[in-house]
Amino acid sequence: MNLKIKNFPHAQLDQNTFRGFLCHYYVVGSIDINLWRASYSPEILNFKEGGNNSIEFFVPPFAELIKFVMNQTNLNSGILIPVPSSTSKNDSFFSAVPYDKIKMSKRKNRDNRSEIFCEKVIEYSALDLQSVELLVRQTTKLEKKNRTISDQLKSLIFDMVKFQNIVNSESKIYILIDDVETTGNTLSACSQILKSNIGDAKIVCLSIAKSRSHLEYQPLSEIS
Repeated sequence: MNLKIKNFPHAQLDQNTFRGFLCHYYVVGSIDINLWRASYSPEILNFKEGGNNSIEFFVPPFAELIKFVMNQTNLNSGILIPVPSSTSKNDSFFSAVPYDKIKMSKRKNRDNRSEIFCEKVIEYSALDLQSVELLVRQTTKLEKKNRTISDQLKSLIFDMVKFQNIVNSESKIYILIDDVETTGNTLSACSQILKSNIGDAKIVCLSIAKSRSHLEYQPLSEIS
């Protein structure tokens, strides 16, 4: 289902799988550079680096996406669950600061950007939401080409203590938040863990962007 979110003509929600996203992401170099720049792909890369301006850029439309989801499920209260970074917080390479091109010799993503994003969405919206880190990355994920659902499950744990502290947990919608859905394995693993721990609760998977092949390029023609 295509959603009418201002400036995001490709925003979609699949009502069968309850997975949704705001925009498309194309790997740099996979399409003509001018077409790439005309998509939201550069802003997605900036989001990954963790600059506050890039994080805030996606907050208003994402709040609209969440509002639509909650209207569809007839649930008035929600728990935002940031998908853990691929880097464990116990890893010495975990970064909680934005990438600085001047001070940092090597490009480094901000690993807690999804947590910050969830808090900003809650602050912006008028919805009854709270952000809870119910999923914890125990060990840093393997290289991207090897990240199967099984690999993901081995590196993630459910925080039962935080879940038990949620008031009226059975009456809420649980919304997994990720930046980019590529293979879908991360969201599938996270969803599987949630389902095995919180029973019949409604679980929705949302990402800011979904990866697309250069063969599937669609211009942002609805943006004036």
